[in-house]
Amino acid sequence: MEAIKIREAVACHCGGHPKIFGPCEFAPRSHWGIYCDNPACECMASGVSLDDAVEDWNLKQVHPYL
Repeated sequence: MEAIKIREAVACHCGGHPKIFGPCEFAPRSHWGIYCDNPACECMASGVSLDDAVEDWNLKQVHPYL
């Protein structure tokens, strides 16, 4: 049996919390995305899969100027 790997989106470098959105019945082919819930912050990441979006988000928090 394999262990389940769960990736978590870390807090934004501004102190805000990540909000995740993804495909739905109205847009089933849309990408996954993560944005900061702080209205003054414009940090956002996206990916084809949820794992890709979380990886992109976490990299942007470690290296915010990429």
